[in-house]
Amino acid sequence: MTIVGFNFTKINVERKKITNDKLSIKRDLSIKNIKPKQIGLDGNKAALEADFNFNIDYLDEKKSKFANISLSCSLVFLNKKELIDEILLQYKKKKSIKPEILSYLLNYTFNKCNIQALLLSKEVSLPSHIQMPRLKVEKK
Repeated sequence: MTIVGFNFTKINVERKKITNDKLSIKRDLSIKNIKPKQIGLDGNKAALEADFNFNIDYLDEKKSKFANISLSCSLVFLNKKELIDEILLQYKKKKSIKPEILSYLLNYTFNKCNIQALLLSKEVSLPSHIQMPRLKVEKK
């Protein structure tokens, strides 16, 4: 499977208030739709476009939302025509796809969205939604 395109289609960041409460962060990545994508390919390859929504909710101690980052994006991927047809048929019937394909697409999308969300969170002075690495100094 080859990913040949990735675009953000909607970016929304909102911070309603500043809070000193302890906060919790809720993340969600979901597939909105999968559809065939027409691009100039030879007869044995085909493409699909998958649309995703990525949301991060910042919640205070009372579990009320005080900030949100919402991203929508599109990913285009190629594979053999038979596999693409199988993925599309399964998605139309059950609204699901094979776990090994799903994990590949979700991991790629999750990486792109996390980086974008990290940049956006800094623009509106929100804490990072992912744990950043820290160095520890060891005493000898």
